[in-house]
Amino acid sequence: LDAYKWQLQTFLEGEPFIDQFYQVGLNQGSHFNLFYLFNVGHPLKTRENVEDFIARLSAVDDQMACLRENLNISREKGTLPPRDVLLTAQSQIMTIQTGSARHLYLFGRFQTELESVANLTTSEKSMYLNQLEEAIEANLIPGYMSLSALLEELYEIAPVEQSIVAASGDNRFYRYLLKKESSSAFSADDLFNKGESEAAIIRDIISTKLEELNYIDK
Repeated sequence: LDAYKWQLQTFLEGEPFIDQFYQVGLNQGSHFNLFYLFNVGHPLKTRENVEDFIARLSAVDDQMACLRENLNISREKGTLPPRDVLLTAQSQIMTIQTGSARHLYLFGRFQTELESVANLTTSEKSMYLNQLEEAIEANLIPGYMSLSALLEELYEIAPVEQSIVAASGDNRFYRYLLKKESSSAFSADDLFNKGESEAAIIRDIISTKLEELNYIDK
């Protein structure tokens, strides 16, 4: 219970910095998370799974519209990710082009696992494959292509590099991230000193063991 309270409280404390988080990042962001969902995470064991898969994929265009809106808000507030992050995000989606539906990994995965779903006739399997292809061409591909176009546009005005402090204007965001990622209330200096202290203990233990083994450093 205490762990959940800490997590929720920390989440609430991050609300003032919500615009400082990159909307796209290195292997993160809704554009990347959807890849994982459809390529790996979404179950395809039952008829209901199959229909849910197609329904969720049909909503990708709406999700990409939300991501584009958030990126435009970041542009207005001067909190765009640096160029290398935008470039990486674009490289992750550049293979998604008009007419590529049946060449995407998620289509192959769907087609393979569809064969193991019980109580589906051959005609039903064919119907679901056609529905998936239509959803990809009508929703997923336009959504990702629109995102790719925006990323290319934003690249021209994005910073070459950007630090957390520069993005937030002070170190409050940095301190918040430190608390969030370390699950502690320690300051940066506290964590550094604690790390040095523990490293010294480890070095002493290793030195003692090496002496016991009569190891001579050559």
